[in-house]
Amino acid sequence: MVNAAKEGFTDSKVTGRAQRSFIGETKDRYLVMGTVNNVTLNELALILKDIGIVNAINLDGGASSALMFDNKIITAPTRNLSNAIVITRKKDKPVRIQLNGREMFFDTDPYFSNGRTMVPLRGIMEALGATVGWDSSTGTIWASKGDTRVDMWNGSNIIRVNGEERTLDVPIQVKYNRTHVPVRFIAEIFGAEVDFNQDKNMVTIRLENSSPTEVYDKAVAELNSGNSAEAERLFLEVLKIDPSYAGAMLKLAKLYSSTDKEKSAEYFEKFLEIQPKDYEAWNTLGWTYATLGNVRKALEIFKFLTTEKPDVAAYWIGLGDMYAHYQIQDYTSAKECYNRALSCPNISESQKNSVYEKLKKYQ
Repeated sequence: MVNAAKEGFTDSKVTGRAQRSFIGETKDRYLVMGTVNNVTLNELALILKDIGIVNAINLDGGASSALMFDNKIITAPTRNLSNAIVITRKKDKPVRIQLNGREMFFDTDPYFSNGRTMVPLRGIMEALGATVGWDSSTGTIWASKGDTRVDMWNGSNIIRVNGEERTLDVPIQVKYNRTHVPVRFIAEIFGAEVDFNQDKNMVTIRLENSSPTEVYDKAVAELNSGNSAEAERLFLEVLKIDPSYAGAMLKLAKLYSSTDKEKSAEYFEKFLEIQPKDYEAWNTLGWTYATLGNVRKALEIFKFLTTEKPDVAAYWIGLGDMYAHYQIQDYTSAKECYNRALSCPNISESQKNSVYEKLKKYQ
């Protein structure tokens, strides 16, 4: 919302200068919070870009803008505040988990119990490529991968691996409303090598038999059978194993196109960093941004497409539609684009009819 006026916001607190608060992250995933005095939203965005912030959110500003660090007020609010974002130092050194060289993060923190590192069951199992389920009739929690199945019960240190009973050093535990398991025991059952780096307080897991292509093929099969939820999980698993697997990025981008446009755009962007010459992916990304209301971003994409592929009518039509959008309203440029579309050698009859209807509006 850098151009507030074109988004329909007229309040001076949004369109003009004000005290601003923000939270964002650098490309190295460092969290940054701060305040800036007497700036517009556009100026705030430029300042954040200059200091290396790649993603940011503008928070409540004006009289609510405040910042405290190390028990000292840096920016004082001019009214009483009822809520705040607070970051505190952990009392204990956090337990860290790494899988195949990449650090993992769960919705609850790992912890020690009787000298064993406990991690959320679902998070670790899915990272290892296993499927997790629960039998409500018996209270059995199960995890399965390939020809290995593990049955577990909350509060019990007895588990069954393919029907054979084994005893854990610590029982399966429920903490923070999540089931936790000892990471070494469980990971080794599924063929992983586990070590502990005491200096970093980090459990390192190596799972060499994870093939991203095998998981990808399984995901495609699930998608073709109509099981989109399982396909999504498996495509995400592919990217955990190989973060540069472009095919999984494209599948996720298309999968999210009907349910979550922002996620769809995110994965199209990641895919195009690896496959920048996939012009149809660029075209879909352009329309995705247009649907999200980011018309200027869509405009830049269609400009790029018409430069790269000047003989494709669809790209000129897309660019014309962006110029004609109410956020831009450059009808002269829109007409020029529509006329360029008509001169393209492979324009279809339906495209011609559509363009003629558009041009009638500007005669």
